[in-house]
Amino acid sequence: MSSASTRPTRIARIFITSALTLFAVWYGYGCLKTTLFNLWSYVFLNASPALDFQYSGARLFIHGKNPFLVYLSGDPHKEIILYQSPNYAQALYLLLAPLGMLKFDLARHIWSILNYLFALLSLGILSWRLHLNAMLTIAFSLLCLSQPAFGILLDNGQHGLLILVAVVLGVALMERTGSGASRTGRMLYGLTYLKYSFAPAFAAGLIRCKGTKWFLWSLIPAAAGVAVFVLAFGVNQESILGPVLCAQDSVNMTSPQMSDLMTMVQVIAPEIYSEHMMALALTFALLNFALPFLLPSRDPWEMASFCAVCSLSFIKHLTYDQVLLWIPLAWFLGNVNKTRLSWVGLGLLSWFWMTGEYASMLKPFFSVPAYEQVSIQIGFSINILLMCLLFWSAHRRHRSSSATSSPPPHGRSEPNRRALQTLASGTRQITRYSAPEGFRIDS
Repeated sequence: MSSASTRPTRIARIFITSALTLFAVWYGYGCLKTTLFNLWSYVFLNASPALDFQYSGARLFIHGKNPFLVYLSGDPHKEIILYQSPNYAQALYLLLAPLGMLKFDLARHIWSILNYLFALLSLGILSWRLHLNAMLTIAFSLLCLSQPAFGILLDNGQHGLLILVAVVLGVALMERTGSGASRTGRMLYGLTYLKYSFAPAFAAGLIRCKGTKWFLWSLIPAAAGVAVFVLAFGVNQESILGPVLCAQDSVNMTSPQMSDLMTMVQVIAPEIYSEHMMALALTFALLNFALPFLLPSRDPWEMASFCAVCSLSFIKHLTYDQVLLWIPLAWFLGNVNKTRLSWVGLGLLSWFWMTGEYASMLKPFFSVPAYEQVSIQIGFSINILLMCLLFWSAHRRHRSSSATSSPPPHGRSEPNRRALQTLASGTRQITRYSAPEGFRIDS
């Protein structure tokens, strides 16, 4: 009877394994094609139009002009090309200043190559620090280099990969024991703040894991950028608050692949959003800052995974920023043999990789405006589920480690408990002792 009952189970397992294997081969082949296409197009053919590459701001800075002031003045001489609005931290334009000296075509080609180098460095560090084996490393690399968000980032010339490598390399260096490497790691980690929408969560994560002193070290790049702008262009609101003033015009974009609460409010209740836009942005930024303090874990990679998802959940982000999801992807892949929750996490993350496949399944049931709302709501819900999953996983591990390290019951110390066990063992040995002939032990 047992063999008869296990036979259907065995057949089902073979069928499911075969189906998953075929799917992995089919999807892996698609990932490989996309990876090679991106590499050939953007690195060798210089196909990126670099619509949002911050070249214009860097070039204006090199020529002695405050890019924030030029933008806020309406750009009368049309010096800001394409969609390169200067709405990021001042330090970014210092970093991009060498590219601002070049012709645009050459600058955007070099920037595409640098983005690929940032990607490969991030993949290497994540695979190494999260102990991915060779097979998982290959799968992880193919998934990341074929992610839709990665292709969109290369096409737009955005600097999300600079943020990613700053987090990954910064955390890796902060884990080292040497003070020099640790301080370098803190300052590299501070480059995360170049994009204001990532700053609250990652700043809170650093404070939670390492303390306020490390956070102050991480502020050095951003503070240096402000100081240089003040020295170059004087003490004024454009030099100090320029990124915030320019960003007010960039919070009205929507896309079906966006997955944050701010965009969801804009799509569902546009009147409320337009009336209370800055209040909503500030509220969600504070929420982004508060949530990492609730994570029980102080593991820097788990915290970075949580902060990446948290950042994408509340403050407005376009699709290319989803390259930060490489961190939780590596975290879940590194823990697939430790907990089944990692498989749940990988399944949830598939929404941000298989966007085309999911869209083809959903679009027939909705009109275009309705599909945009539904897609944003699903993406936001998945982000919340990912945060809950990371929180629950950290909570379970924290609870189990606390249980194993708790003191013995009844207030007994560990040495005393062991002594009592030894004494009881000796007593049992005495009671088993056999008396010699001629002797009788009365009970």
